[in-house]
Amino acid sequence: RYLGLTVPVVSSIQMMKDAETFDKNVETAFFLPTEFQSSAPHSSDPDISITHREPIRVIARTFYGTTTEQTVSWQIRLLWELLDLGDAFHRERYMVAVYDNPGALQRRNEIWFIRTD
Repeated sequence: RYLGLTVPVVSSIQMMKDAETFDKNVETAFFLPTEFQSSAPHSSDPDISITHREPIRVIARTFYGTTTEQTVSWQIRLLWELLDLGDAFHRERYMVAVYDNPGALQRRNEIWFIRTD
């Protein structure tokens, strides 16, 4: 059954040891519509899996445009400069939420900083 595109589309990114570049293995997640959450369908594609995520706490910053490694890196640096977060948030792992169709000119996105607790 076609589930459609859910929003936001969330990608988990991991920083490399140099703290400047991203690991190329990016996990992209789509929210499962409510009607399917009690009995999730199984995918015939082995690269697609259903994963239950526990709630997380984040600080989010909205930005517009494309989500390239360069633009996301800039957003990460900018948010670290704006906030004095200490060790309360992960520095090696972030999430990027995309709310609009990739063809949209002014795509709305968010960078999520994930709390360590």
